Amino acid sequence: MSSTSLLLADDHPVFLLGMHTLLSSQPAYTVIAQAENGQIAIEQIRKHSPDIAVLDIDMPYLTGIEVAEKIREEKLSTRIVILSYYWDEKTLQTARDLQVEGILLKQSALEEITPCLEQVRAGHQYIGKNCFELSRG
Repeated sequence: MSSTSLLLADDHPVFLLGMHTLLSSQPAYTVIAQAENGQIAIEQIRKHSPDIAVLDIDMPYLTGIEVAEKIREEKLSTRIVILSYYWDEKTLQTARDLQVEGILLKQSALEEITPCLEQVRAGHQYIGKNCFELSRG
């Protein structure tokens, strides 16, 4: 399988750098664009058509959920992974209704981002372990 192209979007520079460093070190992934807010994220997705967009849920201008809505409305082929520090039932259900392929807690991103991306690139949905417990709540 060829390298999977990624867009990373997060308004926290240290988190963004950490994710870029982690994922760039893996031959399966190529980070082709980054964004520090949701508006730049959707512009970069339109411009570069990454295979997967890894989005922070809470960003300026457009949230990760709003970016996901635009991706779906515009019928873009980019798959979506959203990270959040906390998933409440309503937001989790909104992400599921949008058929977001990956849902993770930021706290477990270091351990779960690679298995999540592997599942998403294979065409499956991945809900982080702690998110799954919440969703069954």
